[in-house]
Amino acid sequence: MLIIGTVIGAGFASGREIVSFFGADVSPFAAFACGALIFLLSAVFLFLGSRLRLNNISAVNRRLAGGAHAVIDIFLLFNNFIVLSGMLAGTDSLFRPMLNIAPFYSIAAGSLCVFIVCRGVKGLLDCNRIVVPLIIAALAALCLFADKTAAAPPRPFVFGTAGVALVYVAMNMMLAGTVLTTVSGLSKGNILWGSGIASAVMTLLIFLLILAINASPAASADMPVLEIARALGPFAYRLITAVIAVSIFTTMLTAMNGLTDWFYTLFASRLYASVLVLLTALSLSNLGFANVVTYLYPIIGVLGVVYVALAVLCALRIIAPRARLFRVRKLRAGAGGFKAADFLDRN
Repeated sequence: MLIIGTVIGAGFASGREIVSFFGADVSPFAAFACGALIFLLSAVFLFLGSRLRLNNISAVNRRLAGGAHAVIDIFLLFNNFIVLSGMLAGTDSLFRPMLNIAPFYSIAAGSLCVFIVCRGVKGLLDCNRIVVPLIIAALAALCLFADKTAAAPPRPFVFGTAGVALVYVAMNMMLAGTVLTTVSGLSKGNILWGSGIASAVMTLLIFLLILAINASPAASADMPVLEIARALGPFAYRLITAVIAVSIFTTMLTAMNGLTDWFYTLFASRLYASVLVLLTALSLSNLGFANVVTYLYPIIGVLGVVYVALAVLCALRIIAPRARLFRVRKLRAGAGGFKAADFLDRN
């Protein structure tokens, strides 16, 4: 639920991310490329968390990038602040048409985030377990009941779409990585099942969203999914408004948690760290939701490819010595005490 809740942010639930990255008319089979990458990167980040057993992202970055970790720290801080400020701005944009008392909405949502984040990762997990299944069900239902009379035949999957999928997933999973790499104590089964279920659910949702957006003229709207819901009637519109609001909140939680973990090393207090993060993000939220998703998310995604590549390399460095040791022991057992194998095993 944590993995899914991170990816299903305001950009995803509103349909804006799909259009910004893939365009208004894309092959629905792009969903399967995204799903495979979500599985791989979720497993890598959770594996690193289980093996490194570190409680903040800065310490993880030292293992990923060595002496260059300060550059990675700055980039992740920038990324998380951009995402968090975009979510705060999105909260105000979503509710302003109903009653124009912004920025009360973003202040209230941010304050609730502070309360949950102060409980640590457990609070984050508890919140996602409750709200993410409701988001999944509502989005799937909207896509299934959306008007598809204008749907064109599915477009073929082209190689370039795989590259876009990599940038898109890297952008989303980089944010998730700030939390997943600090989750320790998971078994191999936990990691594989969690990553697999999250990947399957996200593949289905992306597939349905692409079909719904391809069949709708609402791709140019700030929130295409909201326009699709408007065509289905007042109930669907209010329901999807609530879903987008909750989706904003789950992404906001993950971004704030990552930032709080980093600033906790300076303040030794999660409360002080999270309040500082909230105040800074509120000041940046004037960028506006649509501008963040359309212009900054793709840039973050390209840089995110570098970050996830470092994570994969770190995981391989951990795995490779174990695989080599296994092969040497097997050789020794088969050769009846081969001396060279004894030497390699000891060293």
